[in-house]
Amino acid sequence: MAGWREEREGELERGEEMDVSDLTQLSSVHKKLEERLKGMGYHTIWDIAYADIDELAEGARVSTRIAKRMIDEARKLVND
Repeated sequence: MAGWREEREGELERGEEMDVSDLTQLSSVHKKLEERLKGMGYHTIWDIAYADIDELAEGARVSTRIAKRMIDEARKLVND
C-alpha cells in the first residue's frame, strides 16, 4: 500500500494538481478548523505556508506549536 507522499508524487507526475484550497490536507486541520481558517482569510495551502505563526495561532485558537506544524507541513506541500 502506497503512502500519502507516494500517492501525491504519483498524481503530480501524471500532471494532476494538488487542490491547494483543501486545508484538511494538513494533518492538524479538521473541517471545523478549516472553516475558521478560511474565515480569517487563509484560503489556500500557500496562505498557510507563508502565514505569521503568532497571527495564525491566535486567530485559529491553536497553540504556536500547532501553528508551526501547519506552516511546516504547508511549506513541504507547496515546495515538493
